[in-house]
Amino acid sequence: MSMGKGNEVAGLIRSFEEKRNILRVVELCLDGESVQIVIESIDGCIGVFNDLKEYIGDSSLKMNDLPNSQNLKLLRGVLPTYIEVFNTMLASNDLREDVLGELSTSSYFSDIWKIESDEDFLVNIMILFYRTTMLHVYPELREGDAQISSSIEECSVLVREKGKDNIVFGASRIWFENFEEEGFSRTLYETAKKWFV
Repeated sequence: MSMGKGNEVAGLIRSFEEKRNILRVVELCLDGESVQIVIESIDGCIGVFNDLKEYIGDSSLKMNDLPNSQNLKLLRGVLPTYIEVFNTMLASNDLREDVLGELSTSSYFSDIWKIESDEDFLVNIMILFYRTTMLHVYPELREGDAQISSSIEECSVLVREKGKDNIVFGASRIWFENFEEEGFSRTLYETAKKWFV
């Protein structure tokens, strides 16, 4: 799936010396078609997470094959949409500063900055915003070692298994290929790699 101007957005984000400026670029581009495609894709995975039992029933994967989603489901049964979380961050200066502060100083997702594909970079940076904001809004998720990004990525495999295109799945390949270190099950990886191009 081509995102056209999404590559320009990713290029703008990469061009900033200070990571804290990313928010401004994404905020300016939220109405852009390419960013909307990413949001819809992330929200599709969130929808799968919210209805996980239904999706697992029709899947070759079982709950034990989704350890990150299983843990997150215990901590928080339902996740809000991307825009709900993003708007929550924008509505609070303190929250925004906390999120941007963590994004600019944390090395937790330093590998995202090494992603060469602009499309994959944009998807991963937007998931990173969601994840970081969720951890600040719901501190019990951090305390419970919730892997929000990994849960979204696990759910992207379920979306793909249903035969639907999902750019989160494609952008997650780098994490799936390193499944042991990233905390994914071997079964999930084996299922995902059937669709790697």
